[in-house]
Amino acid sequence: MKTILSLLLATTFSGMTACASSSSEVRNGDVTSAHVEVSVLYAGMQCGREDPDARASWASNTIELQHLYDKFPQEAMPSINFDRERVVLMEMGLRPTLGYRLALVSPKARIEQGNAEVLLEWIAPDRNMMVGQMLTSPCLLLKLERGPYQQVQLSDQSGVKKATLVVPE
Repeated sequence: MKTILSLLLATTFSGMTACASSSSEVRNGDVTSAHVEVSVLYAGMQCGREDPDARASWASNTIELQHLYDKFPQEAMPSINFDRERVVLMEMGLRPTLGYRLALVSPKARIEQGNAEVLLEWIAPDRNMMVGQMLTSPCLLLKLERGPYQQVQLSDQSGVKKATLVVPE
């Protein structure tokens, strides 16, 4: 009886730990989508981009991540395990006024057909809002857990694709 109880507890515990890092949606026995955790490492208004176009890029190792953090005022670089996590920088591009920023909509990225979709809130000042005239360059540095995806799509709250990155090998 003790052996059966031990086996049952071990099976339950191992199933719980396997689900801790990513979750899947199952319909009719088929996995339809999975999710991976996403978190914000840094959000700022002055990220140094001088081009008006949006851009996303990887920080694939500690050296590349340190190079990014050198641009961020007074921010300490977090410890990242690149064997388990990926880092993406989403830059909005150069903007003419204050009031622009990026925010993470959900702490989970949905994975479908090898594509991880990260939803961002793409915030712009209202048309009639009074804002300071100052060039800004908003960005969001994100940490994604590794998972069964080959590319990352960054979309705004309306579902408009802002950038797509192929996962580096």
